[in-house]
Amino acid sequence: MTLNTRLLAIVAASLPLTAMAQQTVDKKWDTAITGTPQISQDQYAATSMDSAGNLYVAATTKFKNGTFFADIMEARLVKLDKTGATIWDNAFRGDGSLGAEAIDSEYDPRGAVYLVAMDAVGSNDSRSTLIKYDIDGQLHWTAVRTDFSPARLSVAPDGSVYMIGKLYTSDTCMVIKYGADGVQEWQWSLPGLKAPDGQPGGIAATQDSGVAVSCGTRLSDGITGIEVARLDANGAVVWADRHAEGSAHTLRLDDDGGVTVGGTYKSDFSIAKWNPAGIKLWGGRYGDPTLFDDLHDLAVDQNGDVIATGIMNGTSGYLFADAGTVKLSGVDGSSIWQNTYRSGMFNAGESIAIDASGNVLVLAEYQQGQMLIKYDAFGAQSWLHMPPQGEVQLVANLINPATLLPTPLGCYIVAGLGSGAGTGTGVDAVVLKYCLGPELCN
Repeated sequence: MTLNTRLLAIVAASLPLTAMAQQTVDKKWDTAITGTPQISQDQYAATSMDSAGNLYVAATTKFKNGTFFADIMEARLVKLDKTGATIWDNAFRGDGSLGAEAIDSEYDPRGAVYLVAMDAVGSNDSRSTLIKYDIDGQLHWTAVRTDFSPARLSVAPDGSVYMIGKLYTSDTCMVIKYGADGVQEWQWSLPGLKAPDGQPGGIAATQDSGVAVSCGTRLSDGITGIEVARLDANGAVVWADRHAEGSAHTLRLDDDGGVTVGGTYKSDFSIAKWNPAGIKLWGGRYGDPTLFDDLHDLAVDQNGDVIATGIMNGTSGYLFADAGTVKLSGVDGSSIWQNTYRSGMFNAGESIAIDASGNVLVLAEYQQGQMLIKYDAFGAQSWLHMPPQGEVQLVANLINPATLLPTPLGCYIVAGLGSGAGTGTGVDAVVLKYCLGPELCN
């Protein structure tokens, strides 16, 4: 099914801030994960949260290796409590001549947290290390591959771990499964997908401890698509299919095991959805065909509806653009609502989350930094918070991703690359906590 934004119902765009500020959004705290001051910027990787509100933040920090030597990188995994205080801080340098880079991390409710890092050895980055820590920061095991460039990981309910990335020797998109003991159980690749095809996309472990994955493919010159597959816990293919218009950027699971993928195709949002049996329900492009749109993140709510955010209504070169968010029916992909916001010239939705009440939270970028936007389930804009001058400002975009996590008590965790947080002196991985009024700030 091909859908176009001309069929979309546009709701309440760009309301004045005074009309939206029905609740006070207060910053509770911020903290920075820092390396050596006054050297090239650090990197942010991922943040996950446990049931107690503790945070596990993965980042790459840099420090001086003597006076005349190059910067050395450390893959850091830091546990913060809900007040932002550090509980433990682990660093991994690997065996690379330049240290190691944090790629992704995820908390395991069974009592562990995983970090995947890649050795930094110049132009031949090919050694990946998967590390398992317990929640007290104690090392359990490491698993090393010398021919694999990791992109993302996902932890299954049985404690096994999946990684998606590229086989270094052939640039083939590959999935690797490790057991909870760190032993590799199997690997699987999408047949025939090699660079510039085979770019790793999204990955998500399923409730039966299998996995859903997506990889980019080139169908012909200038035409790209998304290969999607579900594998069982033994690596057997349950189903596989292709969405012929898009890039393999994001993959999300429904509560019932359905799969949604999203990316960008010819300056439009490109989104497709399959049911748990692998039957494609719908797929299409969303955006004004005369302007530029770029999908950055998507989420699926408890009803199976899809909410996506990114750049909308961009002019050539993206000099002017809106932070756009659209909600689509999980049944047929039709529009439920669409909303945009613009402050100044360039704006972009970067990360999206859905809270327990079905409200949609968007972390967006504008020229002066980041802003938080809250929409209710019907698309009405509840409030918008722009950090005041002097507060932490994130550098949030596809190259420098950010994380947005709602907490059970109505607060919001924002993490990414930024400046001005805690004791940081440069561009660091930063974490902030926002709450709706002081009575909920705990």
